[in-house]
Amino acid sequence: LGVNPLLTALVVAILGVLAISYMRHHGLAQSDSAIALMLAVGFSTGLIFISLAGGFNIDLFSFLFGSILTIGAPDLIIITGLSLVSLIVVGVFYKELLSVTFDEEASRLMGIPVGILSTILNVLVAMTIVLSIKVVGMILVSALLVIPGLTALQLGMSFRDTVISAILFGVISVVVGIFASALLNVATSGVIVFTLVALFLIIALWSRYTRA
Repeated sequence: LGVNPLLTALVVAILGVLAISYMRHHGLAQSDSAIALMLAVGFSTGLIFISLAGGFNIDLFSFLFGSILTIGAPDLIIITGLSLVSLIVVGVFYKELLSVTFDEEASRLMGIPVGILSTILNVLVAMTIVLSIKVVGMILVSALLVIPGLTALQLGMSFRDTVISAILFGVISVVVGIFASALLNVATSGVIVFTLVALFLIIALWSRYTRA
């Protein structure tokens, strides 16, 4: 339809998160049911747009497994801008988001707007997933979200230090993966995830050895 796929995916993801949060907080559906409902709506809407466009001519492989070479200047601007927005939001509402994440009921008693902050947190997660798809693809995006945090947890640090370490591990793995894939002439997403797993194993074994 002549629109930026990344921008469209971001808009759809944010609208989906807002709809899920609304249904959950107003008792219309539980989280799992709301997600399943929006997933069905998303797939059906996508099929309708594909039929209206007369098919599609995009590289599905790059969306499934990622391809950093497909990131153009508009995508880079969007990724940079939203990354800065995410950092600012987390920095400003760090304590509140931390409280809501661990105990919603206690946060309500403290006067924290749980509904709004939960929605903001979910929107940030949705944006992160969409932005990560361009790098590692839809299939491997969960690895980029989970493994850095799992690696940081092996060090047994405070929550704040764990978050910072997870970010560093993620950045290191992406940078190493990009350069290694260029040298070896293999898929970037596969090397990035392989680097994440290797880093996790190294940190886990080192942590266990030092504690023994």
